[in-house]
Amino acid sequence: MKIKLLAAGLMLALILPISACAANEPSPQTIEVPIEDFYNQPQINDDEITVTVGDTFVLRLGSNASTGYAWSEEASTAGTSSHSDGNLTQLSHAYIPSESQADGAPGTEEWTFEALRPGLAFVYLEYSQPWEGGDTVVWTYFLKVTITEQTGDSP
Repeated sequence: MKIKLLAAGLMLALILPISACAANEPSPQTIEVPIEDFYNQPQINDDEITVTVGDTFVLRLGSNASTGYAWSEEASTAGTSSHSDGNLTQLSHAYIPSESQADGAPGTEEWTFEALRPGLAFVYLEYSQPWEGGDTVVWTYFLKVTITEQTGDSP
């Protein structure tokens, strides 16, 4: 019995610091552009974000999969880095359906990016029907990303 209590105490002592570290991690910055914004302005090119090397950020753009339109799965990223892989990388992309149960309700497409090196980077996405004979680009989105050096001591 003492061994079980000791083992449980040891496990708890190991788990608590790990969960405390996870709780202290800040949420990534998020940029959200609802689908209604594109109805009024089909080319959005004035959004900007500043992140630090090693940070991730999330981009969410309104989308409606029921229409056959979709944003580019892979974002075009360019930057001022001389490295072949640039200063920004796309980590993921997903379609998130609407919480509404209504047929044809718009959802959101979400990309997660990581800042690799300091400098400027740019994210470019196109909204179209991506098949032969489908509508070509109807909306575009352009994001300017300023990536700064890490400062101070980081864990």
